[in-house]
Amino acid sequence: MRAPPLALVVVAATLVVLTFGACPIGTPPDDERDGGPDDTGYPPPRTDLTDALGDDDTLEVAAWNLKNFPCGNESFSTVCRDDPAGSVELVTDLIASLALDVLAVEEIADVEAFEEIVQRLPNHEGVLSTDEYFDGTYQKIGVIYDASKLSAGEPVQLFASSDDFPRPAYQLELTWTRSGEPLTFLVIALHLKAGESSDDRGERTRAIAQLEQYVGNLVDGDGQDNIIVLGDFNETLDAAGLPVFQPLRDGARYTIQTQSNHNAGEESFLSSGVILDHIVTTTSLASAIDGAHAVIPRLQRDVDDYRERVSDHLPVALSIGPP
Repeated sequence: MRAPPLALVVVAATLVVLTFGACPIGTPPDDERDGGPDDTGYPPPRTDLTDALGDDDTLEVAAWNLKNFPCGNESFSTVCRDDPAGSVELVTDLIASLALDVLAVEEIADVEAFEEIVQRLPNHEGVLSTDEYFDGTYQKIGVIYDASKLSAGEPVQLFASSDDFPRPAYQLELTWTRSGEPLTFLVIALHLKAGESSDDRGERTRAIAQLEQYVGNLVDGDGQDNIIVLGDFNETLDAAGLPVFQPLRDGARYTIQTQSNHNAGEESFLSSGVILDHIVTTTSLASAIDGAHAVIPRLQRDVDDYRERVSDHLPVALSIGPP
């Protein structure tokens, strides 16, 4: 079991940078792929499965719970379980089609499958949490980013000794330079406690309080104050969930970017029709975001058997404008 919780524990994670080659899997479609180097061992990913979320002048940052990736949940149909390699390829093609520049992923249950995603994306690199549960199993958090547009610092696991974080939060500093102007920001990826009991909600409440204390200290101090917190909060923005989010509802410091999506009745968790996956930004990023709000692409409409082949969560994404 984990050690007793501390107010804040920050532990440097082992860096796992995935840039090595791989052996070929499958055969490429005839003419539906675009770009990519010749030495990855994989065909270039497809970019026509759904609409891109932005363009070359914007930076698309997203979070996606990939449901015990790949095909690691008993609720998945045999369509996915009989072809896990096909699921890896499909997720890669969706990342490329959406043109995601930064993607925080949750519930990675197979390290090699994560590595394959990164290998299949010609310009991307990835880092993956080293955290495991006490019995050796895991649902890891990772970050995939376009290394042709961004440079990355060392990843850091946050709150690794806190019982209120069943999976430590995962932080990565990224810098995007365009026309000579750098924009450096922190991505903090979350996967909070699931469940609907009062104990579950209490755990999420304490976790967000610890998170806000950490982020608030950065904003008020000499640290980086351009911060994006994103991932599976396992909490809604309705009357029941709003008290959990209370520390992040300070409009002078933060914006809950998915609030407007909730108000519009959108969903990110297809099993219940609610939004559990959120993006929160500090106000110092306001000029870069320029009034944009989170977008939840309806991939279940573009991909046959999406829930059976990919996940019961949809990605949530935010566009950042030029610095």
